[in-house]
Amino acid sequence: MSKRLTVAIVTRNRPTNLALLLESLRQQTYTDWDLFIIDDASDNHRPDDTFIINRIVDEIKFAGHAVRIFRMDKNIGVCGCRNAVYDKIETELVFDANDDHVWERDMLENLVNVFDDENVGAACSCTPFIGLQIYNFIDRNGVRPKRYKLPTERAKEFNTAYVKDNSICMTRDVDFIYLDEHAQVESTPIEITHGSQFMMRKELFSKSPEGYSPLAFTEESDLSLRIKEKGYKVMFVPNAMNWHFQTPHSGTRGHSKEQLVKWQQEDYRLFNSNWYSKIEGWNK
Repeated sequence: MSKRLTVAIVTRNRPTNLALLLESLRQQTYTDWDLFIIDDASDNHRPDDTFIINRIVDEIKFAGHAVRIFRMDKNIGVCGCRNAVYDKIETELVFDANDDHVWERDMLENLVNVFDDENVGAACSCTPFIGLQIYNFIDRNGVRPKRYKLPTERAKEFNTAYVKDNSICMTRDVDFIYLDEHAQVESTPIEITHGSQFMMRKELFSKSPEGYSPLAFTEESDLSLRIKEKGYKVMFVPNAMNWHFQTPHSGTRGHSKEQLVKWQQEDYRLFNSNWYSKIEGWNK
């Protein structure tokens, strides 16, 4: 029997991070999934040549999950990798993941549950950062700091996009942890305008011939906006915890700060060009 979900992980030159992510995937409470690993032409430590990764993958296969490993002939970036394998995905749902994340055990389950509503096209995980002191999401004792309740009364302002001073501004509230009145992680999903690190209905990707755009920083926002444009809801699921190992200058990917700034500026220029008039219309 085919699974309901495909987890598709893009990786490059980060075997330790990938191993941590795979182990968190192996321990998920939701089990109706198969796995794609897409190696974006790693210079060394290919996933299928790394001992610890092979051990974890064997455990995943033993538990009944199909695993397919793809290797790109050249470095084509995260979006290129995702687009290259989408025609091979046959499940109803797909979750696209980068290799520098670690999930809490019920993350997939909490995301999948949102799709009981047939009007939901994508469900975005909560992605607090690990590794940057300016975010300070975990204190020195390893305790999550208390954040604030989901602002359902101002939902239109939550992770939204709007036009100001001739450019698009996007709020990003999904990087924060939300607690209820009992100091438990909030479980109430909230509708948002755009998101990242999300699960989506595979059919919606098929209906978007361009797939993931070549944008380097806003590709997920771009795709989620296109899902919303088709009349589907994009949801934020605050208890779908997806910890992000944020490292300077893209970690081991070998980009300088200057390169990243240049790409980011060009990325936002293209994003602004594509979406300015539409978002301006939505805000009126």
